[in-house]
Amino acid sequence: MLLWSFTAFFMLYRSILDIKNRLYAFLICSFVLLQPCYCFYQDNFHVCATAYNTFVLGLSYLLVYFYKDGGFKKFCLGVFLLTIAALMRFMQVIPIIALLITFLVVCIYRRTFLNEMYVLLGSILIVMGYFVYNQLLAAKYGSVFMNTPNYVTTLREAYAYVKQLLLVYPRTVIPPSHFLVIIVLVVLFIKQFKRSKLRNLFVLWLFINAFGSLLFTVIMLRNVAVHEYYSIDVWLPVLTILLIYLLFSIDLSKIKTNKLILVISILFVSGLFITSRSQFKRYNTEFSNILNGVRIRLLEHLKIVDFT
Repeated sequence: MLLWSFTAFFMLYRSILDIKNRLYAFLICSFVLLQPCYCFYQDNFHVCATAYNTFVLGLSYLLVYFYKDGGFKKFCLGVFLLTIAALMRFMQVIPIIALLITFLVVCIYRRTFLNEMYVLLGSILIVMGYFVYNQLLAAKYGSVFMNTPNYVTTLREAYAYVKQLLLVYPRTVIPPSHFLVIIVLVVLFIKQFKRSKLRNLFVLWLFINAFGSLLFTVIMLRNVAVHEYYSIDVWLPVLTILLIYLLFSIDLSKIKTNKLILVISILFVSGLFITSRSQFKRYNTEFSNILNGVRIRLLEHLKIVDFT
């Protein structure tokens, strides 16, 4: 899985290098590779990281399609890899559905049916067919995995799980260094804002994808709050697409070189420190026992049985 991760990010690096330059490629790849939660599961036996790596590989081809007019073959290859990712982890179907809606909007606007729609519809049919097949197997033989919505039913429950999210995600999903990167990029994006940047299929895909991830989080809030690896399936693809869009919309050459190097160095070193510290804690037995104790007490307090 570690080799698959390196392969995926090597291809993403090459695609960004082909579209922009080494600085953009370094910033985007290091942002994800230094994300504490992903870094832990990157060399782990959980399939969430493998599915996300496959998504990244597919994204590398879709970037060439969106930003360099890479042609229909690049699009097909990208969607094929996104489909493989969705077959590994069903939550990875969100980017495919978002892509389908994006091109549906284009078809309605242009009043024509694009060839890309055939590819996307085929992808959705394959994933949904596999999902139905798994449901039939679960109905006949049983399953230990969650295959039904697991949303909260009371405001008290919602408050407890949202609080859990706000406690865990700033440490493992969006640590201070990554959050600061997003803030800086948003500020630069606003400063260099042009209305033409919003007329982009990529940004439409981003917004629909984000809405789908938010909807899934609401439907499966109990699982998303308790099991942090859900963030790799649900929110890390959105963050990756957001980061790419923001950076591609910013002209870094307009920023003074000294300031740019200083800011990047500080963010990279702080990100490396935070991630290293997080990995040390995760592999420390005492910390793991404390984390599991908190999780068990939360479940007991809310009288919820954890099926995952």
